[in-house]
Order: sequence, then C-alpha cells, then structure tokens
Amino acid sequence: MKLFIFLSIFLYINIVNAIWIPPQGIKWNYVLGSDINENTETANVVDIDIRKDQSKIDNLHKRGIKVICYFSGGTLEYFREDYKDFLNVPNLVQNRYEAWPDEDWLDIRVEGLKPLLKKRIKLAVSKKCDAIEVDNLDGYQMAEVKSWRNPLTKSDTIKFAKWLANTAHNYDISIGLKNVPGLIDELSSYFDFAINEDCVVYNECRLYKNFLAKGKAVFGVTYNGIEANRSALCRNLNGLNISMIVKNKKKLVQSGIIFDGVKQCGSGFTTGGVCFSVKMGYPCCTQNSEIVYTDSTGSWGLQNGDWCGVKGPEPVSSCFSKDLGFPCCSKYAEVVTKDYNGSWGIENGKWCGIGSGNKTTPSSCFSKALGYPCCSVGNSDVAFIDNNGKWGIENGNWCGITSTSKTTTKKTTTTKKTTTTKKTTTTKKTTTTKKTTTTKKTTTTKKTTTTKKTTTTKKY
Repeated sequence: MKLFIFLSIFLYINIVNAIWIPPQGIKWNYVLGSDINENTETANVVDIDIRKDQSKIDNLHKRGIKVICYFSGGTLEYFREDYKDFLNVPNLVQNRYEAWPDEDWLDIRVEGLKPLLKKRIKLAVSKKCDAIEVDNLDGYQMAEVKSWRNPLTKSDTIKFAKWLANTAHNYDISIGLKNVPGLIDELSSYFDFAINEDCVVYNECRLYKNFLAKGKAVFGVTYNGIEANRSALCRNLNGLNISMIVKNKKKLVQSGIIFDGVKQCGSGFTTGGVCFSVKMGYPCCTQNSEIVYTDSTGSWGLQNGDWCGVKGPEPVSSCFSKDLGFPCCSKYAEVVTKDYNGSWGIENGKWCGIGSGNKTTPSSCFSKALGYPCCSVGNSDVAFIDNNGKWGIENGNWCGITSTSKTTTKKTTTTKKTTTTKKTTTTKKTTTTKKTTTTKKTTTTKKTTTTKKTTTTKKY
C-alpha cells in the first residue's frame, strides 16, 4: 500500500505541475507600454515584457495572477541586452520594420536564430513566467519583407511557429500564438492560447471560432476606447468567448476596460461556449478534459489544480437506477456489470445506472471504470487484490488484470476509487466542498486574485 500511496502522490504532483493552460473567459491585461503596479492589478492574467524584474513576477504570482512574458521572435529589438548576438549571425538581420524604427526584420529561416530564442525561452522559465508570447510572426504579410529577393512565405511561418511551440513545450512552458489569425486553424493544435490585436477592427475575430471550440482561450486587445469601437466590438464578439481588454489610446499602459458584452451591447449579447461553472466562479475546462466529479449542476474536471466545468453532453436525464437510489451515469459511461434492472457503471466511486440514451462501450476490464488502464494480457503479476478484482503495476501505474469473471456486484462499494483515485481525489464533497467549506477565494488566489500589422502599439 505504501507503493500505491506514493504513486498516487506522484500522479497528483504531475497534474499540478503541468503546463499552464488558460481557461476561456478569464480577465486579462496587456501591459507592455508602461510599468505595472502588481498591488492594484485585478486581472487573472497579465502580459508583460520578459525584462520585468523578478520581484514583479513573484508579487503577481503571490496575488494569484498568471504571467505571460513577451518578446519578439520575428524582429530584432535593439533595446534588448542580447541584440548584438543577433547581429553576429550571418544573413539573419534584414531591413527596417517601418512601423517600429528600433526594430529590423529577421529571416526566421536562418538556423542561427533558434539558439538565441531558446535562451530567451530559458530565461522565461527561470523567471517562472507561466507562458510566453512571441511577437511578429506575420512578417510574410509585410511589404518590407515582400521586398526581399527571397521573401518569407506562409509555409516558412508555419514551420517556424511549430518549432517555437514545440520548443516552448520542451521547456515546460505554455505559449500563445500572436496575431496571424489566418494561420490559427493550421496551428491550433500546437499553441495553448492565442493573442490578437484589433480583430474587431479588421473583422477577423470569427477566424478564432474553431480554436475557441477546442476550449482554448483567446486574449484580445482593442485600441482607442469603447465609444470609438462599440459597434465593432458588439458585432464581432457576439457569440465568441474572447477575453477582451480595451485600451483608451494606442499605448499598452496598465489602465484599460475589461469588455463586458452584456453591459456594453445589451442582453442579446452572448459569449457562446460559456459552461455552467462560470456562474459559480469556476472556469470552463479545456476540450476533452477528464470528468472527475458529477453533481446536479454538471460534470467537473481538474485543471491547473482547480475545479473547472466540463462542457459537452449533459448527463442522461433519467434512468432506471434513480428509482433504486443510484444516480444516472454520464452519457459515455462504460458498462461494468449487468443485472435484471439494467446496465451499471461506476463514476466518482459510486454505482450509476446506464440509461437507454447512453452510448456505451463494454469495459475490457474492471479498472477502466475506475480511471486505470487494463494490464497487458498475461504479462502482469498480481500486486494487490480488493473487492474490484486483481491489480498489477505497469509503467509505474496501477492497472486492472483482465478476468472473465465479474468480481464486483452492485452492493459491494468499491474502495479503490475513494481511497486512491487516479488524481488522488479527494472526492469533491470531502476535500474541496465547492459549495460549503471552500470558496473561490480560498482554493485559489486567482480571484483575489496592425493597427493590424503596421501600427501595433506594443512597445515603450
């Protein structure tokens, strides 16, 4: 049992320390054009320059605020300490970025660029940034770059963007795709979130529809105030769960307005895919999140160490088991056993009835219903036996040893799920008691918590 407890703790630690994936709909702020007062910031996420002092990042984290660290990967910014390293790489630095006189375009195809950007990613990791934003991937669309003898292409940009995302993930840090909304569908599986400037001005917000449908967050910024952009904001954001900050001018200072569609546009405005949990103070889970707990409000998962609402099919409304004092299973529960009443599954350590509306798949072994894989046939020794069946260990994880005989019965409550679940859980009602013993402010500090491409206003 000591080994079992150790493995459970190990699994839990790995879940908690996973790459940060921002949920949709949270408040964000974009502060590249001034200093940031971390003591007055109210957003859940802030995007700041990677040069900011470590103390700033630490103080933001203490207040439960996630930090995205910014640098340019498509241009050379001459105010950065490492700018000479870029100049020393043959054929890397090209002509001037006309919108930003202190920047030159880079040929992102030059291999010598990669080790320089790796150093910056390592710096972000060392400063405990939660994610990075790599700017100016849209060079292939710019007149200055199109004037090259051998200009960048869309395929060059996609290849470079994939390398950036894979490299960031290799260093265990999240990465967002900046602008280039025309590439979002091709790159959506590589990036953890997206950042866009002025999609409401260029009517490009809809290009993020598929990205949002995957449960990924989109952070937007609009310049020149609410009044000048109200119509465009209401028209472009209706039905899209984009987190939008509106800046009063063209500079990315700390002050700004969090766009509230209902307040600014009226009761007909909707953010689209908001799940039930948002009204309760919890974010939506990303797509395909595992269901950890189900109650009358819906299905719950765990993400970044906090509860989140799982979007998707609603639980079956009724089934035979309700009359017997057992809940209905969620729609895709696996069949563990059958009796004269019907088919039974196990969810959250409890028996549940599988209704006629469920899409069921017979379980190949008892452990799959408990969140553990089946052992390889004939290759596992019995390490532990309980009321559910025989358990083995493969690849450092528990697995169920397949048996043709059913060892579970409806009356025999499984102890495996309640004492040692896959995520160490800690059922919802005992350790996190969403409705009674913990509130959002105690389980997470989160709540206390150019012109499109030519005139972007990201710099000092």
